[in-house]
Amino acid sequence: MHPIDLSEAQSRRWDVLVAGSSFAAVFFAHRLPPELNVLFVEKGTFNSHAAQVQSGWPWPSKENIAQRNSTPRAKHWVAYTTFGGNSNYWWGDSPRLHPDDFRTRSRFGIAEDWPLTYDELEPYYVEAE
Repeated sequence: MHPIDLSEAQSRRWDVLVAGSSFAAVFFAHRLPPELNVLFVEKGTFNSHAAQVQSGWPWPSKENIAQRNSTPRAKHWVAYTTFGGNSNYWWGDSPRLHPDDFRTRSRFGIAEDWPLTYDELEPYYVEAE
């Protein structure tokens, strides 16, 4: 991925348009066939790694997003608008679910069992990691 100017983007034919350049967007695009022309559209600015390190955190384009929910406790999310999205702040800490998490009804009599097992999901954990 590399930034292009608007005139170049408008002059080409694109097969897929992806809104945002976050980890999730890139992970999705990674599965697309390589012969497709993919355009990522990002509302944030591109900051080189050196500029990010020099400026420190938090970056200036920060927005708080309120979430309506069913509990009395307010939930607020912070989003950083920049190339790469909030994945710039992700430390790579995504622990796996435990096999028992997929069968809470069977094992503990609460909630519902998942429609898939840990063993079915495990290859995707490996690929993502």
